[in-house]
Amino acid sequence: MALTLNGSTNTIAGLAVGGLPDGVVDTDTLASSVNTIRSVDEWGIHTQVNTSSDNYQFTSNWESRDFTQAGKIGSAITESSGYFTFPSTGIWLVSYYTTGQDVNEGSPQYIGLKIYLTPNGGSDTNISNAYTATGGTNNQHFSIFNQVCVDISHIGDKVSLRAEVQGSTGVDFYGHGSAQYGTGMTFVRLGDT
Repeated sequence: MALTLNGSTNTIAGLAVGGLPDGVVDTDTLASSVNTIRSVDEWGIHTQVNTSSDNYQFTSNWESRDFTQAGKIGSAITESSGYFTFPSTGIWLVSYYTTGQDVNEGSPQYIGLKIYLTPNGGSDTNISNAYTATGGTNNQHFSIFNQVCVDISHIGDKVSLRAEVQGSTGVDFYGHGSAQYGTGMTFVRLGDT
């Protein structure tokens, strides 16, 4: 039976199950226009940090997740002095998070995390913020989570994580313990630019 295309009803008649010969549609043809996740990496600080700064950059004590079932795909993110460099260009989802504790009583305050982008050879620019308030009571716990999509157009583009603390004389940002990170970042390459 011949194939019949009906443009007014958008149907094909005369096509049986398995009716296309082998090789007409293959996995390369199907996948040629599909963006797949090719890179996933997660980093966290391994030591608790105490700060009251309004622009504290986490510059040390970073490590890539390395427990037995750490989920990683593809090439790794690299870190130097708190700056993270991407292994390839593309659209990247950067998730960042922290848990911690307000260790000093004081007036109501807010605590924030910020992502800075440093384009290849450029200046640090704040591109994403997330905040919470603790109410100024001693030993109150907090958590912050946020995400931002970043177009990494040069291999030299970098991001960094910073904290902002207002109205307190000290906040603890937790490090990791037993395969869990209290403060960290996850990087997922979503697709091409």
